[in-house]
Amino acid sequence: MTGSATIDGTPIFSQLDLTLLPQSWTCLLGTSGVGKSTVLRLFAGLAKGVTFDGVLSDTGCVAMMAQQDLLMPWLSVLENVMLGARVRGERPNKALPETGWHRWDWRITRISRLRPCRVVNANASLWRAP
Repeated sequence: MTGSATIDGTPIFSQLDLTLLPQSWTCLLGTSGVGKSTVLRLFAGLAKGVTFDGVLSDTGCVAMMAQQDLLMPWLSVLENVMLGARVRGERPNKALPETGWHRWDWRITRISRLRPCRVVNANASLWRAP
């Protein structure tokens, strides 16, 4: 991705030159308002209302973990991990990822505040390219 982005004429970022490797994990760090979420939304094809002036290479398959976990509190950890595949009518093509989590039967409401990221990470790991 190379270019600049605006929302309603307000610059979000400019002169960005970012190269990501296929089948890799990337974490964007920065202060509030510098465009981290906008960059991720552009890669995922979810950047509504963003005007992008530049080049965005074919991203292929993208799994995005948002700032909010959006987990279903009435489901178990395992059911939350498998939810994406279930909605798509698929069966995951991998074993459950190594998350260090051993209580797949626990409800999301039972896990500590810092653990949901492991569940979302596991869900993204099971996503497979069409």
